[in-house]
Amino acid sequence: MTLPSYEACLRYLAEQHRLRCKGRAFIVVTHPCFREESSRDKAIQFVDYHWNLSTMLKQSREVGFRMLALAVLPDAPGDNPRGAPGLCFEFDKA
Repeated sequence: MTLPSYEACLRYLAEQHRLRCKGRAFIVVTHPCFREESSRDKAIQFVDYHWNLSTMLKQSREVGFRMLALAVLPDAPGDNPRGAPGLCFEFDKA
C-alpha cells in the first residue's frame, strides 16, 4: 500500500466505491511488500506502508464494500523479478 495515512486509504477506497456500478470490484495488492524492480537503467521504487489485512478489511467495510472472496496469487515461476506474491480481494457494493 503506497498511501501514507488511514484517511488517504479511505478517500481512495471511497472513490473506487463511488465509481463502481452494482456488481463486483476486484482489488489486487502485493503482499507482504513490494519488491524493488529495475527496468534497464531505470530503477522503480515504492514506499510500502504495509497496512495489515485487518486494517485493509476495516477500511473497505467503512466505505461500503463487502468482501466476497480473497485469493493468494502465486509467485511467478523461475527467476522472474516480477514474481512478488499478491492478494486479490473480491468485493461488491454493500
